[in-house]
Amino acid sequence: MTETITSKFDRMIWLTAFLYGILIFILTDVCAGLATSGNPNNRDELFIILALVVGMSCFYIYRAIIRLIRVTVMPDRLVLNYLIINKQVNINYADILHESVVREHRREGIRDIRPDVIKLKIELGGDKIIYLYQSYYTNFEELAEAIRRARFNLE
Repeated sequence: MTETITSKFDRMIWLTAFLYGILIFILTDVCAGLATSGNPNNRDELFIILALVVGMSCFYIYRAIIRLIRVTVMPDRLVLNYLIINKQVNINYADILHESVVREHRREGIRDIRPDVIKLKIELGGDKIIYLYQSYYTNFEELAEAIRRARFNLE
């Protein structure tokens, strides 16, 4: 492999991030409205909504940090750029112990229509595992194949 391949994010990722941001803003506004209403009976509702806002914010930020990764497949190494925390990780192909495409079935019942989760699992030394999710990238198959080809020096 001689060319460099860079991941391309799916547009739905940015739409989802925008909608989460609006939801958190609305819930924060509701908390501020209840806090300034002057009614002491609103404390229970305020606590519940505030707990939801803090919980959703923490969950959203955590998911964004671990999943928003720009991947660059180079002939000599794999470069992961974590967009939220502005961190870059360089991985030599010799450090990859195993890489595989994994399909997780999320079926809980007969009528469950949620799609399966497909992700690229990259196992490194020291029990470190990196997941790249298919739903985040429009060129997921190209990335997975490029990593495999570069890892085994296939042309």
